[in-house]
This record gives sequence, C-alpha cells and structure tokens, in this order.
Amino acid sequence: TWTEIFDAILRADGKFDCILKYISDYTTPFEYETGYFDSHIKALPLLKKVEDFFKEGEIEGVRVYSYPHNLKDSEIFENFNLDYLNNLPYPHGDFLSGNNIPTTYDNDGLTAFIAGEHARHVDLSVIENGAILDGNGAKILTERGIDVGINKIQKCEHASFNCENYQEGKLAYAGNFRLLHADFNENVEVLSYINREDKKIPTAYKYENKDGKRFIVFTFFTEELLNKSILKANYYREKQIIDGVEWITGKKLPATIRKNPDTYLLCKRTKNSLKVGVFNCYPDEIINPEVLLDKKYSSIKFLNGSGKLIDDKVVLDNDVPPFEYVCFEVFN
Repeated sequence: TWTEIFDAILRADGKFDCILKYISDYTTPFEYETGYFDSHIKALPLLKKVEDFFKEGEIEGVRVYSYPHNLKDSEIFENFNLDYLNNLPYPHGDFLSGNNIPTTYDNDGLTAFIAGEHARHVDLSVIENGAILDGNGAKILTERGIDVGINKIQKCEHASFNCENYQEGKLAYAGNFRLLHADFNENVEVLSYINREDKKIPTAYKYENKDGKRFIVFTFFTEELLNKSILKANYYREKQIIDGVEWITGKKLPATIRKNPDTYLLCKRTKNSLKVGVFNCYPDEIINPEVLLDKKYSSIKFLNGSGKLIDDKVVLDNDVPPFEYVCFEVFN
C-alpha cells in the first residue's frame, strides 16, 4: 500500500529518472514473501498511465525550501531530543502536505515555506512576496535582519498546555512543545494561541511589514514535530494555511480538499488545463470527496475514477479507499 502509492506520486511528479523500490527483504528466500511483487505487478499498468497522464505541465503549490548539510551551521537548543538532530536535514514539507496543501520543490511556487535551519541558508530574494514560516525559521530570519513581526526574541523553550485557542474555536489536547517566545510587533494578528502562566503565547499569527511583505508564522518548531501531533496538523491549522496562502499571494491554491488528513494533492498546470492527483495516504477512506479548485473550469477528464465538475468544484462519484488515488484534468 505505502510502496505503491509512493511510486504513483513519484511518477506523477516526473522529476525522477528512476525509482528505487525495495519490494524484497534481505534474509528470507525469494519465494517466501511474494506479496510485494504481486502488488507491484498488479499496480504497474495504472502506474504507467499515471506517468503518462502527468507528463506535461509544471507542478504548482507552495514552494518548500530545503538545503542539505545544514547541521554544521545549526544552533542546537537546550533540552533537545535525538529526533531533533535526525530531523534537521528534512525540509519539513510534511507540515504542509499533512494539512493537504499542494507543494513544489523546484520552482518559485505560489509562496515560500521556510522552516527550521533551512532559513539560515535561503536566499532572501525568495521572500520578496512574503512567506510561511515556522518558529525557528522566523527566529533565524529575524536574526538575519528581516522584519517578520518580532521586536525581540526572548527564548525558545517548551511550553505545557491542555488547550489551543483558534478563531474558530478551541481544541483540547495535552501538549508540551518548543515555542518561540518573543516581544511581537503590535501589528501582528494572532490566529491561535495557548495560555501559559496567565499569558497568551501565539502559536500562529499573520503580519505585514513596512515593505509590504506578508508572513504567516507558526511559532512551533517543525524539526521537532516530524511525528504526528495535533499542534502540527488539524482542521483549524489546515484552514490557517489555506487562508494564509491566499492572504499572502492574492491567489487561491490550485486545489484543496478539506478535513481529510494526509491527502496528498499533486497539481500540475499546463497552458490550457490543471491536472490533479488526489492520493489518499491515510488508513481511512475519503467519504464523499469534493475537491475545491482555484477557479471555474469548463470540462473535466478522468484518468481513473469518475465524477462531475460543478464550476470550481469536482465531486467524485465514489469514496477514495485507503492508499488509493484518483487523477483528473480540468480545462479552462
């Protein structure tokens, strides 16, 4: 399941000249476990169609910036765990994809996502039109002289809480996560916060500086959140990112699907169309799936599955089972 859907996503992406796919273990006889081979053979006809279907077009979404070999220049915080060091090289794009946000890794994208130690290496020209940041990214860019809404950094330490407050409501859950504590600019708009010692500590805010650059800042540290947590991914957080992209750019994401965790959306734009892959990377099915598009389109063609186009929305005829996917193309 994981192997085949990952294979499908890589083929849809199309930027790899080969795919290294381990479907055998190292110790048992070849004929002992044949399930992975059987699954690969069964999936191969559709995988080849996916590859051909997405051959044309440019991937569209939020640009995730990442740089290898960043440990040598990293600032290691007190009370870190081993996961922190292991996670430093990761681009942390799973924060976006875990909230069903289309991403890209090799073009300008709609806006930039800069997280963790990658902010120490990013060319500052990429934030000309603003960016989405995590706590460490905001800290580092502040130290590099960029106004992201922080007057003075106070500390970066863990905070325990049992409730996070959003504009839409409250989420009750136990948390103990590292947050950026700071004297924030009076013009920041707090999108969510926790209460700690009679103080409100923002977990997300929006801010436009004097140069007109707009930022959505999440004050937690994504390099310490490679594993799942409600702080990292939930329906309110998903909305913050979707609305934030539109606020920063004045444009909608090419496609969104709400309230279905770990639905990986891969979008490719051609001159006359938008191609969308809806990959359900979650152990629950997507019930009554609806994909919201960035504008109205005139017609639709499915690679697999079926459904109907209603202005700027695609309504699929059937639920999407766990680790299955549906691909379609809508035309201007």
